[in-house]
Amino acid sequence: MQMLVRSARTVLDSPLLVLLMACTTLYVTCHSTPLFLWISLVVSIILTPAIYGRFAQVMTNERPSALFRLFARHGFNFYVVVALFFVPVVITAFWARKDLATAVMNIGFAVAQVLLIYILPGVFLMRSPVEAITSGLAFLGKNVLPSLPLIGLALFNPLLHLAIPSAWIALDLSSVRAAARTLPLALLYNIALSAVTLTLFVAAGRTLRGIPHDERSSNAN
Repeated sequence: MQMLVRSARTVLDSPLLVLLMACTTLYVTCHSTPLFLWISLVVSIILTPAIYGRFAQVMTNERPSALFRLFARHGFNFYVVVALFFVPVVITAFWARKDLATAVMNIGFAVAQVLLIYILPGVFLMRSPVEAITSGLAFLGKNVLPSLPLIGLALFNPLLHLAIPSAWIALDLSSVRAAARTLPLALLYNIALSAVTLTLFVAAGRTLRGIPHDERSSNAN
């Protein structure tokens, strides 16, 4: 629990990064222009691994790098790992019966996020997708009970998504009035999710950092 508190403080010490993460994950309604949606997608693709990379630098006491440099360093490995875990879920949901597709998607995403608890920080700390996956899964498998608080954080996002209809937290850019009406709740929702996601990342990364490299490797054997 102390690790979670320390990690939350680390995240909250960088409110701009939390806000950037929240802005990149805003759910925008279909009323928005295609150009805005494409720009948002590109910005999200660049910023998400860069923000994780910045917090990885905090964990390793490394001198901060520009966000674009962090994307160039970590972006490919990050999206390879994300694709390996989430693309099969999407494909399975696509081929599932229509009345089961949503449930398959939600359960699959929740399971993937739990499996990625130690893998994602490993991608940034080890810079090897294969080593991050093998050692991350092995460590989670051998430390399920100590990892229960982190598992709870990993499930926070999908459970909140199920509890709150997307229409309630969607940003509507069809007009200035609609944007002003929907932005506060949408941003608040995403700030909370981003803070939890980054706290999970930092806590899991610090847990891995507390284990010697050769012991992490032996966990994967």
